Amino acid sequence: MSDTLSVVAVDDEVLVVEVVAQTLQKASAQGESIELVGRAHNGSDAITVVRELRPDVVLMDLRMPGNIGGVDAIRTISNGLMPPKILALTSFDDAGSIRAALTAGAQGYLVKTDVKEKLVWAIHEVAAGRRVTSEVVTEHLIENFTAEDPGRLEARDLVEHLTPRQVEIARLIGAGNRYEDIARKLFISPSTVKQDVSKALAATCSLNQAQLATIVERAEI
Repeated sequence: MSDTLSVVAVDDEVLVVEVVAQTLQKASAQGESIELVGRAHNGSDAITVVRELRPDVVLMDLRMPGNIGGVDAIRTISNGLMPPKILALTSFDDAGSIRAALTAGAQGYLVKTDVKEKLVWAIHEVAAGRRVTSEVVTEHLIENFTAEDPGRLEARDLVEHLTPRQVEIARLIGAGNRYEDIARKLFISPSTVKQDVSKALAATCSLNQAQLATIVERAEI
């Protein structure tokens, strides 16, 4: 079994797919184990290509022409046998689009302006089972969570179970930092960051890193 991550890109704009292809080719040339194995330009074709190629990760645009949009394609693919991880890759950062994609089964949500800087990292993250979002998406998630749940005291009760370093890591995640960035800022290893995040998620009963960051933000400690 190959250790190279196989990726399918889905977008109705050919130029976007080409940018993705170039980004992954550059990463591969620099030693990253990653390869674009397929392309599709609408939701229906995406479902077919994914079933044929069985990629590790699918990059899915949300708004495309045709009877099956990106969100419906995400839902269909996610409900299939041994589904790949799905990273929503779109120009839209509104709360409705974010909620729809994540609820449908996407493991991450990246805006297209982050492609060159964060795409390769995000693919590796979702392939490993971790959730990722662009910084602006994290901000929207935080805003919506705090609007729906005004219980600051409840958040503080949860945060009491965290160590000071875990709180700081959660803050840095909320600011859009990657594990490597956090490790460098706190003078610890990325593996230690990962361990602290796992413990913090369990301690606060958080479903993902975005929710953990939201809880710490809401606690205002």
